[in-house]
Amino acid sequence: MSRLGVRVRAFARSPLMLQTFNRWLGWICAAISGLSLILMTLVAFIDSIGRQIGKPLPGAGEYVTFALMIFFFAAMPLVMRDDAHIRVGLFSDLYKPRLTRIERRFTGLFEVFAMAGLGWMMFDQAGRLDRFGTLSVYFEIPMAPWTYASAGFCAVAVWFAVLGLRHVLTDRGPHPHALPDEENP
Repeated sequence: MSRLGVRVRAFARSPLMLQTFNRWLGWICAAISGLSLILMTLVAFIDSIGRQIGKPLPGAGEYVTFALMIFFFAAMPLVMRDDAHIRVGLFSDLYKPRLTRIERRFTGLFEVFAMAGLGWMMFDQAGRLDRFGTLSVYFEIPMAPWTYASAGFCAVAVWFAVLGLRHVLTDRGPHPHALPDEENP
């Protein structure tokens, strides 16, 4: 085997490859969600100016709908990667460290299953849209590829959720505001 082949195989097994892969996935999701947000803004701006002069942008609603869908689903993996979603815990600051770890593990597992369920529902919906040949109203383009793209972004979100779960399962530290296990007199 050549030296290059040995180096490539060693790189493929290294944590550096996983970090590089995750960085590229995050960059792609950020670029797509950013571009769709810019597109939504431009379409809304052009359409609002056009309405003032009596010439609205044809199909503006559909442009915004598709861009919003792509923005939402492309940003979801970034939220999962950065653990930036909202959690509501009324008394979580009062938990003892052991209960905090249990709660974090439970919510981590729930997040993975919820993302996987959403991805499966999007994939199933895309299959139905494809079977029935559903087209958009104004442009009359197939809806299934857009929904398959959403399912793909959900799969990336599941990937980042599993990586986050791995971190939660190995993290032994308590929540910074948790009460200690033992009472100090």
